[in-house]
Amino acid sequence: MKQRLQSVWKHLAVPFLVGNGLFIILVLLGKDLGTTAVLMLIMIATMLVGGIELKKMLLVLVGSGLLATAAALLSPNRLVRLMSWTNRECDDGMDLCHQGLQGLYALASDGWCGVGIGQSRQKWHWIPEAHTDFIFAIIGEELGLIGSLFILALFGLLTVSVHRIALRTTTVFAFCACSVSLMWLVFQAVLNIAMVAGVVPVTAVPLTFVSFGGSSLVISLAAIGVVLAIARDLNRNNRPLST
Repeated sequence: MKQRLQSVWKHLAVPFLVGNGLFIILVLLGKDLGTTAVLMLIMIATMLVGGIELKKMLLVLVGSGLLATAAALLSPNRLVRLMSWTNRECDDGMDLCHQGLQGLYALASDGWCGVGIGQSRQKWHWIPEAHTDFIFAIIGEELGLIGSLFILALFGLLTVSVHRIALRTTTVFAFCACSVSLMWLVFQAVLNIAMVAGVVPVTAVPLTFVSFGGSSLVISLAAIGVVLAIARDLNRNNRPLST
């Protein structure tokens, strides 16, 4: 029913700008720009798989980008992170680049097989809170390139599996639930790995299913639970996996 009303602005503004926008603003007021970026992606992904017109999506994308940029530039803490990411504040004696550099050192010293499980050196006070946002650096150091590629392969397997379930769905809601959950979980993992590798500034975004943190794990597992429930119903209706 709602698909016929996608061209009417008020039918898009209420769920997206009011519903999602409220959560985004609340998280942004909590000074968590990383999670805000993830919520923005979920909103944009929902519009994408829901078939919203391209021009409306572009307006939301530009607005989200401007909001994120303003939030980064108006906060001294976030601005310092941006400056340290570009190596402009690394020699001021305040160790602003310490965490990012130590994460790169951990990845650079691993070799093919790493130093061995439990033998990481960087986690002993070199990388602050190594069990949370920078856990991938420790995995890379202890398990090497092979272990790092194994983690990436697991997320690749998750992508293929959920995508195949989404292709089997028969309702718009089920398709959106599977697709958006997949985009969210994989994007969050990619953002965390890119942060550890120095591709993007340091953000407080955990590695999906791996980083320490009960609330993040519970919500991620809940999303997978929804996908598995959809897959179970499809199996009951004898809809085989697409090839």
